[in-house]
Amino acid sequence: MEKSGKGYSFLPDGYVKYWEDHDKTHNEDSIRIMAATEESARKFIVSTLKANSTNWIQEVPKKVYTNATSEKSRLQYDTGEELPIEQFFNMSDLCEIIQYGSNWSSYFEKVFTLPSEIKKTGGKKAKTEWMNIIDKLQKNVGRANFNVTKQQREMLLEVEGILPFATK
Repeated sequence: MEKSGKGYSFLPDGYVKYWEDHDKTHNEDSIRIMAATEESARKFIVSTLKANSTNWIQEVPKKVYTNATSEKSRLQYDTGEELPIEQFFNMSDLCEIIQYGSNWSSYFEKVFTLPSEIKKTGGKKAKTEWMNIIDKLQKNVGRANFNVTKQQREMLLEVEGILPFATK
């Protein structure tokens, strides 16, 4: 218990941390950051692959290509709208693309490693985990219980600080 001006207030252990992680005050801004991050990453990754490969789609894992092609076909069949295949790459797909083959060491390591994770061990999978966190958050955006924790918010702010993705 803490003494306040009007008497005592009850603050159980973990109360402040709980509300820092569950108050939803940063959700709207976090959604904006995640969308901007995905779009910037998509543009940078695809333009880099196109600039460095005569057949850039070969630099995309087959599973990612197959899933994107399926989504593209479904949209075209349902609506008649035709979009480029890269519009069907989500953050998880983009993460797989930058890790595929020599893509990481050749083009993406310096761009997609967050400043706070430069010395992080575990290689490309560990240094790109933030992309999978964003993907998981994006999949939950429409749910009533969607929430960005304080730690996730801090990571999103760090990512926002390096947007737009570009060669340094």
